[in-house]
Amino acid sequence: MSPPWEAISAISALVQTIVILVTFGFAILQIRQTNQSHKLDVSIRLFDEFSSPTSRKNRAFIYSLKSKDPTQLTTEELLIVDEVLSSLDRAWILIENKQIGSKFIYETYGEIFLKIWVVTQPIVMQERKRRGNYYRQRTESLIKSVRRYFKVQNKPLEYPV
Repeated sequence: MSPPWEAISAISALVQTIVILVTFGFAILQIRQTNQSHKLDVSIRLFDEFSSPTSRKNRAFIYSLKSKDPTQLTTEELLIVDEVLSSLDRAWILIENKQIGSKFIYETYGEIFLKIWVVTQPIVMQERKRRGNYYRQRTESLIKSVRRYFKVQNKPLEYPV
């Protein structure tokens, strides 16, 4: 028969293992909650950015360029286009790095993104000739992703500007 301290030691080891597993489980839950909280914070900040008066004014300006020749845009106009497309790039970077849920972005802003792209695609193609093929690849990736999502959801792929 083994001495009682070996049994106590075995029970103690079992209790320690259970405590470690429970602690590990709580740590995983806390990490998940922190990630969800972070994604919510990023979503709110992005919403604030896209809803700001400046962003809305810039989008209205973009829509006004619909029939304008991209080669005739002024430097100031190109800067506004660049600012709007930068915000789309930021959204794509956040999605790519899983900092924000793609479904939230597509459902909330997908239609706006598609409308912006209809107007800015000729400008982007013109700027690629000048700046290089890398120009606004992220924006184009975002648009392709929105289109794939909308197809699956049976949503229209074109919206009036």
